Amino acid sequence: MRIALVIFLFFMATFHILSQDNQANTWLEEGRDLSKKREYIEAIKITTKAANRYSYNGQKTQRIKALINLTEILLLADENYEAKKLATSILQLTSKEDTLAASAFHLLGRVEFNDAHFKEALNYFTKSLTIRKEKLPENHPEIAKSLQSIGITQSQLGQIDLAFENINTALNINNIALGENHLATAETLGNLGTIYSIKGENNRATKTIQKAIDIFKKENNEKQNIVVELYFQLGNAFINKDNYDLGLMNTQRGLTILEGLKGTEHPSRAPFLNNIGKIKTKSGNYMQALDFYHQALDLVEFHKGALHPDLAESNNNIAAVLHARGELDSALVFYKIALRINEDVFDESHPKVAESWGNIGDIYFELEMYDQALAFYNNAFTKYQDTYQSGHIALSKVEQQIGKTFLKKGGLKIALKHFQNSLNANVPFQYEVFDILKNPPEDKALDKNLFLSTLTLKAQTQTKLFLTNNKITHLKLAYQNFLLCDQLIDEIRRSFIEYNDQLIFNRIASQVYEEAIYNCWVLKNQTEEIKYVEQAFYFSEKSKSNALLQSFSNDKALVFADIPDSLVVQEVSLKISISVIQKYLTNALQTKDSVKTILAQERLLEAKGTYNQFVLQLENDYPHYYQLKYDNTVSTLEEVQNELKVGTTLIEFFAGEKQLFVFTINSNKIHIDHINKNQDYDNSVFSFRKSITNIEYITHRDSIEHAWKTYTNHAHNFYNLLLKKPLNHFSKIDFKKLIIIPDGMLGYIPFEILIKEKPNTEQINYATLNYLLHQYSISYAFSSTMLVQQKGSLLLNKKLNYGGFAPVYSSGKISDTSTLINYQYFKKGKYIDLPASRKGVEYIANLLDGSAFVGGQATESVFKDTSDHFDILHLAMHGVYDDKNPLNSNLAFTQLKNSNEDNHLTAAELYNMDMNTELVFVGACNSGFGKINKGEGIMSLSRAFAYAGCPSIIMSLWSVPDDETATITNIFFKQLKNGTTKDIALRKAKLKYLTDSNVPPDRHHPLFWAGFVPIGDMVPLYSPTTLSKNWTLLASLGMLMLTLFFGRLSWRRFIPKREKSIIVYLKFHTKMTKKFTQFGHSCNKRCTKINCYIK
Repeated sequence: MRIALVIFLFFMATFHILSQDNQANTWLEEGRDLSKKREYIEAIKITTKAANRYSYNGQKTQRIKALINLTEILLLADENYEAKKLATSILQLTSKEDTLAASAFHLLGRVEFNDAHFKEALNYFTKSLTIRKEKLPENHPEIAKSLQSIGITQSQLGQIDLAFENINTALNINNIALGENHLATAETLGNLGTIYSIKGENNRATKTIQKAIDIFKKENNEKQNIVVELYFQLGNAFINKDNYDLGLMNTQRGLTILEGLKGTEHPSRAPFLNNIGKIKTKSGNYMQALDFYHQALDLVEFHKGALHPDLAESNNNIAAVLHARGELDSALVFYKIALRINEDVFDESHPKVAESWGNIGDIYFELEMYDQALAFYNNAFTKYQDTYQSGHIALSKVEQQIGKTFLKKGGLKIALKHFQNSLNANVPFQYEVFDILKNPPEDKALDKNLFLSTLTLKAQTQTKLFLTNNKITHLKLAYQNFLLCDQLIDEIRRSFIEYNDQLIFNRIASQVYEEAIYNCWVLKNQTEEIKYVEQAFYFSEKSKSNALLQSFSNDKALVFADIPDSLVVQEVSLKISISVIQKYLTNALQTKDSVKTILAQERLLEAKGTYNQFVLQLENDYPHYYQLKYDNTVSTLEEVQNELKVGTTLIEFFAGEKQLFVFTINSNKIHIDHINKNQDYDNSVFSFRKSITNIEYITHRDSIEHAWKTYTNHAHNFYNLLLKKPLNHFSKIDFKKLIIIPDGMLGYIPFEILIKEKPNTEQINYATLNYLLHQYSISYAFSSTMLVQQKGSLLLNKKLNYGGFAPVYSSGKISDTSTLINYQYFKKGKYIDLPASRKGVEYIANLLDGSAFVGGQATESVFKDTSDHFDILHLAMHGVYDDKNPLNSNLAFTQLKNSNEDNHLTAAELYNMDMNTELVFVGACNSGFGKINKGEGIMSLSRAFAYAGCPSIIMSLWSVPDDETATITNIFFKQLKNGTTKDIALRKAKLKYLTDSNVPPDRHHPLFWAGFVPIGDMVPLYSPTTLSKNWTLLASLGMLMLTLFFGRLSWRRFIPKREKSIIVYLKFHTKMTKKFTQFGHSCNKRCTKINCYIK
């Protein structure tokens, strides 16, 4: 019995201990679960209970493990100080040599890393690794964890090669121990991508990090800290490779997840805010950039104190914006603060310290203190060399800056040497070329943009060497280097899918082409060889409307590359999806709806990722499509001259930073003129535009005389500056037609209002001025290449369908971001109604036997449903220009409640539409006005229509009053119907207005009649009424046969966009016609019912 009793008591005691043990295990597991849910306070409480219970049970090992868990929770809760105390106490409980001690060392390393004490962190991680290697199997995941942490810390210390080796080893271990799709493997893969980015291998970086993110998304495990970091690093890699759109989207996605995890006041937001600021800086949005940088600065200062690398980064970024804005003294202050912080945090030879020295050198360079600049650059170079032996973009950048400094000091040969060194540092060491007459292979460049800028500087220096010693060899070497720059620009452009990235790069390319054109101009003057004029014209064309041409090439590629119709439809569908989501995101941001914003950001990222993958797959599967899409060939001079009829002269401008070049071309000759831009050039253009467009300035009795003098002086001076010499080249030739290809701010001014002579009297009479309008029919083009390639349909007596849209306005709101709205159209946030325009649309619809959508019919949804049906579109409505974000500029349709659309058709939506319209008359105010993007043009609503495929556009350069708009528009369409070309029709409308005795004298000012200008293809749309139908048909067929025989007509005259053949197009057209007739009944007369969309 005693034995039985002893056994029973022992069993009960054991059961009690086991039950207590199980309770502690349960608490430990609950703590882990609460931690995953980010309920850190409760997790800390219950994990502490588990540790205490283990201690009470005398289970030392289990207690230590619980304390390790507790330390990890404290780290997740950002309780670094408490985590450090606990990890230190854990070490006192261990033998210092077992795996538990290794975990404690690892935790201490994480604490020190979070506090930016990277040397101390590396020491702890190394101790952890030593123990784990000794105690654990060779390929144990814990060893990989230590190696990974060591690698990340080494990357912070600038030990990039060691970091790469350790992280790569960690990845191999995880692949063996856990498999390629394990989350720990994904984390290591992402860290490897980060190292690729630091090494300048950004293509490998983006692919590697994206693969890691995809693993987390596949496991539905996206919303955690490591994924936040991965999105940040992916955004950073895209920014480094100048893919700013994708950089911004990934950064915003990571920031959104982070704010969901940790709120909007967490210091981890600072790096994200800094990256968004960098993108805004690159886009020229300096005020927005500063706002993001200051937010980051405030967060870091409040949470991390005065000595943290993130604080240095924020100060550095603020300085960069101030530098870009020319506030050099202020920039220098912030750069010096960043240097002090970096020197306190890092070793004196750390890359961050070197970067700060280089940044300060940049300020002294801008201040023309070249000796001080060189001292800082040389110091930076020495520090970089301690980290990077060769083949790194940091070395390349400093060598370039040293070269630029010697170039400014006049040491041309020394500058050339440093530019050569910069090129060599931008390629792996085995490809270095030290012969200054040659270049390293550009296809091996680590950073092609940097290689391009250095090669441009080398060519520029060679040009200056010629001007110094008159040896033409230098000039011709520079010419060859500019040809190489042109090839490199084409290669870089092929890497862009996102539209905004193309626009940013165009500004860089434009600067290259300015130097190249100057080189050709000098060569032409030295050699009298016409080939250099032709090459200068080629460079001018390569600098213009590249995104527009890229869209055009993509359309052509889809037509001729034998791509299945299903893929063509898919491409259009994906673009429309992106457009819809972008608009949804814009509305969510404007209404500050965080839930919708998060959803839209996620969907936009997925949609753009899907589209980019689709395009890449298309390029891979259809090589001919790739070849056609990236065919960057511009029209040759001969092709342009063949397009010019007798009596036509084309004048193309290239506006650089310091100079203008003017190409004057007729059917058999070309001339090039060089004009130096003085300091007042920009102000003169703005002053001239003010004298045209500011109605209060023009009509107010206190300023009316000043406005008259300002206008006549500028109109005459700009004629002398821009046109007098070019027109004199062909003074003995009778020509009546001018085609103007403006550049930069010249696109803000209609050339027909320039005057050859000033008026002899001070009496104000705008009607009697000798405008160029009286002598020439003037049209415009985005570029000569667009003029040649973008053609409308041949005149084949086709019945043309006219669709006019004229909304009614009562209380619609205008965009708060618009800053350039004329006061007479908008009062107290409401649209002013346009009754004359509505009557005009009805008149024109009757004149052309077309369709008028007025009042409640003129909605965005009706436009989208019907626009493809019309050959002529007429939009008589308000336009809202957004100077902060041109893609948000929009056309304001009738504002209906409970509509599926917001009735604001944005430029972004137009860019993603495909239109087969022959002519668009955009009667909206400022439809041709917008922000200038160097190398692309004016980012206006009218450009969006061209991007969508419209070959001919009538656009407004300012707000023209409603009555005058209707008058000129009615006359224009009447002339157009008579068979005149579009430019002549508009010219006749303006001349008739000027000679109309019913027009009051004060309405003869160009404000009231000169705002509309024609751009694109000017061929007539209607047969001349004096010709018989049979003769017209025979003439048209004859033209067609001759054109086909000589091969001079654009493919687009015969094949609509995105269709492989006329037959396919007819099938498509039939389907669309059926689709439209389903909306309402059919009728033979123009219908006024809202749901009868077509006749």
